[in-house]
Amino acid sequence: MNSKIIIIIIFVLMNILLVPKSLVSGTTTEDLFNEAMLAINASNYEEAILNFDKILEIEPSNIATLSNRGSALIEIERYEEAILSFDKILSMHPTNTQALNNKGVSLMKLQKYEEAKVIFDKILEIEPEHKNAKLNRFLALSETGDIKVPDHYLVQLQVQVRDVNGKLVGVIDTQKKIFKVNSFSYEYLNSQPISEIYEEDGKIFEKREIIKTYHTAETLFIASTRLATDDAIILFEFLHHGYPLEVGDIATAYWIVVSIREMT
Repeated sequence: MNSKIIIIIIFVLMNILLVPKSLVSGTTTEDLFNEAMLAINASNYEEAILNFDKILEIEPSNIATLSNRGSALIEIERYEEAILSFDKILSMHPTNTQALNNKGVSLMKLQKYEEAKVIFDKILEIEPEHKNAKLNRFLALSETGDIKVPDHYLVQLQVQVRDVNGKLVGVIDTQKKIFKVNSFSYEYLNSQPISEIYEEDGKIFEKREIIKTYHTAETLFIASTRLATDDAIILFEFLHHGYPLEVGDIATAYWIVVSIREMT
């Protein structure tokens, strides 16, 4: 998995709704915090960091400020400094999963995948169902070569048909089917967001949900559908029973694709 994809799908958790406890009385530090959050919302991360630094001069152990400062530093690729912010939180609260996750993200950005994996493992010891830690751990394992490329996908499809008024008029379900991996399907599906990831019997299961909608401009009979790019057909499925589509109908295909990777 290349670095571009990692940047797109790594999760960074920000405390955008957490106001520090001591900043609730209309003090100067509260104003600084609010200004910093407005700057973050406007993607002015340097300005936000300056305001966070001013707060930390007064309250050096302020958790929310440290967390948001670290997240802002990630956004401008100052990863080593971000790690220092998260480490300050962890020195006070070693089981803070948000700080751990964001430290792991920073380590991955620095291509320190083994160290990042250790962090994500620690999160999962504290909170076994932590979704972001599961996904980020998988990404770290992918980069270290500890997970094999899948040789097949399990695919299930549902097609929903709605009329011009949006009323559901038909549903077609298919059974799970195995598709062999090829270069086109691997490249395309690997670029799609992972909706769920879980581990079982030494295997890692990645679940992706892909939705494609088709507007009909003529009356036709749908008996199959495909997931395709401009270059190739990725997945093709015959439906168990066809369905007539009238002009104005909307057919939506919900593809559920599960790839299975073995640990090396």
